[in-house]
Order: sequence, then structure tokens, then C-alpha cells
Amino acid sequence: MKRMAIGLICAFGLVSEAAADRWLFEAPEPGRRAYVEMHLGTNLPAPVDVRMTNSIGARFTGDIDMRSKLGGVLALVHGYYPTRRIHLETSVAYGQFTNFTMRFKNGFAGNPDAGRKRDGTGQIHMFAATAAAFYDFPEVSETIVPFVGLGGGFAHMKQDGVGKKGGRFLISDSDTFGVLCLMAGVNITMTEKVDLSLRYSGIFRSEAEFNDRNAAASFRSEMQAGFDNAVSVGFRYFYR
Repeated sequence: MKRMAIGLICAFGLVSEAAADRWLFEAPEPGRRAYVEMHLGTNLPAPVDVRMTNSIGARFTGDIDMRSKLGGVLALVHGYYPTRRIHLETSVAYGQFTNFTMRFKNGFAGNPDAGRKRDGTGQIHMFAATAAAFYDFPEVSETIVPFVGLGGGFAHMKQDGVGKKGGRFLISDSDTFGVLCLMAGVNITMTEKVDLSLRYSGIFRSEAEFNDRNAAASFRSEMQAGFDNAVSVGFRYFYR
């Protein structure tokens, strides 16, 4: 009996391993191996911790909670399925954010803005290049396929006159920093060649620094490392 149990366990393990190998390394469907994709999306409002310093004195040094409202993001993607479950992507993206608020927190002694929430002004432009790997779950449905993914790359942020609305000290500078992306979503088959893709992205970003000099002083803004969220909808076209 003991030998029979061991034999059944071994047989089950071999069958499971064979099934996993078949699912993992199964070739993609004909005509659905390589694709291009365009995504339109937006960030989800989230605080960004910023440390601001002005050379005219400590009263203009302190922490600010910048909270971007909805902005627009456009991403162009190229992808490839080496197997039915695994696909690899490279992408470039551009985002623009013009509507945000600034809450002056600790610091800023003697500054009338201390502890207050103010409207921001200026524009923030974001350029990003990333690569990612995804794992699909085609057994869930023939037409609605969930997926998860992990990627990373670099982002370049340009601040154009960013600061308190009506204020004297505005940042106009740019910096490049690293990003790590966690993604999840579903692909919905529309036709043999076209899918609709719905995606959530959680983005970890490293810190960045922006400097500016005007007639009054030298001004520095340090964006702390943090986490952002984004959602997008895209159309995928399989060209082979």
C-alpha cells in the first residue's frame, strides 16, 4: 500500500509537471505572436512628497505634499509572444500634468503658506521608456484573458514653471530617474487580429532633483522616492 501511494504521488507529480510545461511552453496561436499597441490612460491622484529649499533663508525650506489631479498619458507598445502564456513588451510613453495642488507641511517658518493648501501652476511633462514581461491566464476564458506583469526602465520629468500659483519662485528644470512597474489587467479578444486591453500599473519611482535660479534666489526641489498609480485602455493589433 505504501509503495502504491508513493507511486501515485510520483505519477501525479509527473502529470502536473507535464501539464505545467505544456501550458507554459505551448506555442502561441497562429497569427497572434507579434503585436503593436496604443494605450491612453491617466494617473490616479496621489501625493508626491517634495523637499523645497531656497537660498534666501530657512523660512523657505520645508516639505510640500504635491497632489496631481487627473493627467493624460499616451503609450506606444511593441510586444511578442514566445509562448502562449508569456509575452514581452517594450514601450515608450508621454504624460502631461497641469492640474495639481500644493500643501505646505512642516518647515516654512514665518511663511504665510505654512500649513496651507494652495493651487499649483505650471506644467509637468513625463517621458518614459520601459521593458516588461507578462504572464497570461488563457485557461480562464477564450475571449477574456487576465494577465500580470513586471517591468522597469527610466523616466524623464520636465517641470515648466512649477510652483505655487501667483508665487515668485517657480521651478523650470528636468531630471531622469528609475521606475519599477507592477501591472495587472485583462485582454479582451475583439477579432482575430484585434484585442482590447485594460490595464492597471503601480509605479515605484526613485528620487529626482530639480533646480532653478531667478533674480531673487537659487531654488531647489527634491522629489522623494514614492509610488504612483495609473489606469489605461488600449487596442492591440497582431501583425503576425
